[in-house]
Amino acid sequence: MLSFLLGIIIVAAGAIAAMSVDCFWGLAAFACLTHITPQQLGITQIRPAFLLAMVTLLSYLLGSLYNRKFSNTPVEFWLFVVMVLGMFMGAYNAYDRPLAMSHFIIYVKYLLYFWLLINIINSAWKARWFVNALMLSAAWLVYKCWDLRGTTGARFENIGGGVVGDGNQYAAALILLLPLVVVRILHGGRWYIRVGAVLGVFGMVMSILITVSRGGFLGLAALVVSFAYFFRSYRLKIIITMFAVFISVYPFLPPQYIDRISGIFDSTKIEEDTSSQSRLAFWSLAVDVWKRYPVYGCGLRNFIYYSGYECEGKEWGEQGHVAHSLWFEALGEGGVMVFIPLVGMIGIFFYRCNKCKRKFSGNVFYVSEITALQIGMIGFLVSATFINRLIYEPLYWWFGLAYVYHKNIQVPDSSDM
Repeated sequence: MLSFLLGIIIVAAGAIAAMSVDCFWGLAAFACLTHITPQQLGITQIRPAFLLAMVTLLSYLLGSLYNRKFSNTPVEFWLFVVMVLGMFMGAYNAYDRPLAMSHFIIYVKYLLYFWLLINIINSAWKARWFVNALMLSAAWLVYKCWDLRGTTGARFENIGGGVVGDGNQYAAALILLLPLVVVRILHGGRWYIRVGAVLGVFGMVMSILITVSRGGFLGLAALVVSFAYFFRSYRLKIIITMFAVFISVYPFLPPQYIDRISGIFDSTKIEEDTSSQSRLAFWSLAVDVWKRYPVYGCGLRNFIYYSGYECEGKEWGEQGHVAHSLWFEALGEGGVMVFIPLVGMIGIFFYRCNKCKRKFSGNVFYVSEITALQIGMIGFLVSATFINRLIYEPLYWWFGLAYVYHKNIQVPDSSDM
């Protein structure tokens, strides 16, 4: 019942505020529902994500707050357009055309939302509240880890969790969001915000570790190293805090955790590990598929037919496994029309973050928040090297936020803190 009420509050508040105050609030509410899924809330009948998207779009187009509609079209937007065109061409080349086309349509939605984001978020407070919405979604992911305890088998799987249903994907999602919460410990202002952030970090780290995801472990390690590098003045605090967190969560780890993670560093275990060997085989096959269809790949989500037939001994048309890597997924299923724009957008993201950190050099909070976006992206990309994560919208929100901070937001004054 509480989950249902939360869903109704998010949808109703977002839609009403978007129509009566600013379409931005529909944007923020939509961001919440990426991880707070309608299936888990029991509100699938009203199609809340579609409702919020339409209310936001109409409010933006018909409202008077934004005079120059869709005027921001940075290079990231055009790279995104190239990706979508490549996916469309790949869909016509696919064995399972309806499957590829359905994911192409998902990407059209991503593109529209990205375009709305970079045109609607034009102030420091909007960027702040969009990030707050993302942190709310992170809190929901941790709650579901607790709520589903004992029902998910040896490894936590976020059953009914939409885009993070798989435990490895769940870990990667939390890794992307975790640095935003850590920054609230360092610069949270009021004491209760800092205390809440500490509890949030504990819950997020514990949830990541419970998945027993080796990609998640490597992503966490990348976060710690990145924080120590970027926040040099807080280096000792960060090391002590993370050590304390790991000690606190250790009693909750599954029995097989140490043995599974230690396999990362043991060459004999790697050779014996069927999961590691199958990944290497899928990556090699993804390169081979790309050589066959170099421009636009074999079509989104169609790699599973090639892996099933060529690596798993199945009949052609039976589904096998995914490529288990963001990079090889993009290369094999999207060809150069997807892979090169994706790499380009990642490069531009880090370029824009560095530029706007210099722009905000006198404001410690905003420099820290932008740095948190960079750190989250680093950890996410490390994790995503071992899982499919091309179809994950917050990845593209990070690109949009970097543009927003760089181009749309002036140096904030004390009233924006």
